[in-house]
Amino acid sequence: MGANIFYQDVPNFIKRYRDLHGLCRRNVPGCEDCRKTSLDLVYNIHFTNCRKPWNCAGKSSTSKGDIDPRTADYDHCMDVARMWHSMRTDLEQQIQALTGDDEVLEGKKGKYKADVFLGHCSDDGQRGYLPISASKDAMSKMNSVWDKGV
Repeated sequence: MGANIFYQDVPNFIKRYRDLHGLCRRNVPGCEDCRKTSLDLVYNIHFTNCRKPWNCAGKSSTSKGDIDPRTADYDHCMDVARMWHSMRTDLEQQIQALTGDDEVLEGKKGKYKADVFLGHCSDDGQRGYLPISASKDAMSKMNSVWDKGV
């Protein structure tokens, strides 16, 4: 799954292989299109085409910084972003529970596409990202979260 990519267009990093259009990377028929793989089957995500979750990319267009519909499935990208932001929310809740530091909740006040970015973005693009907000003392206790094996 995912290791044998289906090319809708010739990837710009291997122009010498112009015959890959509509074929899989290893030139075999019937490979899986990872842009449509059920998230239940995904164990590792490379965010390049969907943009990094902290870039708050919420638009589908060919403009720089947006999710390019020629190389990515917008709805799948939004699902992946939601999953990442859900994990961040879980981490914030653990930090807050461990330290009692309510400042950590400041990073969840964004309104931009809140159903996807879960409060971590105030606007489209990286400038709209709200980083984890916690005191230095709270952040110094992060190892306790990792040590619990959570």
